[in-house]
Amino acid sequence: MCGILGCAGVDDAASILYEGLERLEYRGYDSAGLAVANGNTLALERVAGRVHQLNIRSLPPATYGIAHTRWATHGPPTKANAHPHQPCDASVAIAHNGIIENHAELRNALETSGHTFTSDTDTEVVAHLLEDTYDGDIVASLDTVKEQLEGTYALLAIHAEEPGVVAATRYRSPLVLGLAEQGNFVASDVVAFRAYTDQVIFLEDGDVARVTRDSYDVTPATPRTIEPQRVDWKLEEATKAGFPHFMLKEIHEQPRSIEEALVGRTNLGTFDIESNDLTLPDLACFDDAVFIACGSSYNAALAASRLFQTHANIATRVELASEYEPLEATAERTLVIAVTQSGETADTLDALRKAQNSGATTLSVTNVVGSTATRQADAWVPIRAGPEISVAATKSFTGQLNVLHLLALHLGHLRRGSSQPKIHEEMEALRHVPTLLRSLLDDTTHLDQIGRWLADHERCFVLGKGQGHAVALESALKIKEISYIHAEGLAAGELKHGPLALIEDGTPVLALAPGGTLMDSMRSSMEEVAARGAHVIALTDTREAFQDSGFETVHAPGEEPSTFPYTATVMGQVIAYYAAIERGTNVDKPRNLAKSVTVE
Repeated sequence: MCGILGCAGVDDAASILYEGLERLEYRGYDSAGLAVANGNTLALERVAGRVHQLNIRSLPPATYGIAHTRWATHGPPTKANAHPHQPCDASVAIAHNGIIENHAELRNALETSGHTFTSDTDTEVVAHLLEDTYDGDIVASLDTVKEQLEGTYALLAIHAEEPGVVAATRYRSPLVLGLAEQGNFVASDVVAFRAYTDQVIFLEDGDVARVTRDSYDVTPATPRTIEPQRVDWKLEEATKAGFPHFMLKEIHEQPRSIEEALVGRTNLGTFDIESNDLTLPDLACFDDAVFIACGSSYNAALAASRLFQTHANIATRVELASEYEPLEATAERTLVIAVTQSGETADTLDALRKAQNSGATTLSVTNVVGSTATRQADAWVPIRAGPEISVAATKSFTGQLNVLHLLALHLGHLRRGSSQPKIHEEMEALRHVPTLLRSLLDDTTHLDQIGRWLADHERCFVLGKGQGHAVALESALKIKEISYIHAEGLAAGELKHGPLALIEDGTPVLALAPGGTLMDSMRSSMEEVAARGAHVIALTDTREAFQDSGFETVHAPGEEPSTFPYTATVMGQVIAYYAAIERGTNVDKPRNLAKSVTVE
């Protein structure tokens, strides 16, 4: 959940590392630091706080170094616990993302042999181990030390006696090399060095790399051909582009990101599956599917599972990745679909490994080309949302839902034949989603007002039915994670089984009420909470339904039930955003959270 970056052979290492940390700060922001080399000494600058608090003017001129922005796992966010860490003789500096599970055992042994520790972190043991094993080659030392480590890690190391060399290795935590004309890079995310190159190499578990000004050398853990790939997005996509926050920018990018997701996928029977041997018809042979995911990705999978059942007649269940245990008796007949924005979510990758070990066929749906999920699964599908910097998922959620929606229609077409008019109608409706979202986002005044009104409350409820239940869960998640209002998403029919006890005068209730077969049931639930004093706001695509109801109403563009989950999701995002703005929270970097959860 931390961000790490190393560079070698650049003109001003401190400035470049600082800029890279600013781009990585979405991965962790409770402390930060960097280390650069000048001659045969290492100079460090560390702070307990945000990247902008680093004083890089205190550092000497340098052409290589490493940097880190932290999300605390061991030890509170203090300067002493900030990375990079050094051993007793200060000859080494290391930065680490992940968790060293056997750190206590290693620390006891090191202290017994005379080492003195200055932090509470699990990471510092690696610095002391490198001090003990160093014999003139920091890359070889790192290769040796990694064999003593249990847990997850992406590690960068530099040594005072080896100017210009950055050593790197990883295990279940991402690292990627960036190959530039002037200098080379290694980082936990491409965004850190995208300003300098679009040529990358994704390291795999157990790989060890040496990075210098003019060269890179990767010792692969398993034999394979290692060739650079090109990143197909521009740096401008990872900047605010005039918006006050990344989240608002990414909300407004959703019409375009869904257009990208639709390209080449709206002709039934044609859908891009990235795989050496699995094809779309192969996937259509499965009668059972299990979705594994976390957070917003779980909510997207929950919404999509109904589509797989309805359109493709595939029996589905949705599992929280952290709770997943495969049913080995049916594994060979089951398709396991891992849904993850980053492709590096630790719980999801662990569940993916369990599924594969049980004999299941696996498919990853992710936003990041080259991520672990794309390499680990039997096949994968890109979301094409572009980089998402705000911690709160917005365009990645609608992108996941859209791609899974499309996949369900394609599988339904293959499994049930071309004589299914509902599949054709729904595919046509999806083509209009970008236009509907543009119309919605052209004027969000009413949603802004609702968000600012909601900011005066400490709790609220979001109700939905069918796919709307998953969207209600996602809308409540957005509200709670950025505004810190206790929001609960509920299946509307469950009110009378307990949650109704929490409704009192003035309780805010957002009700997702699309036209169609669910309308009457939703209206009953809305009247149920209104009768107990709740302030009910209907988010609906049917203007006439609530004209004389007395409910406050916000109308979403579109009249097809299949498009309402997209417009309702965006409405919930906008309300959450303005509630957070009114409450003065950090919209892009909510407390205690980080974007890419790479630890279990």
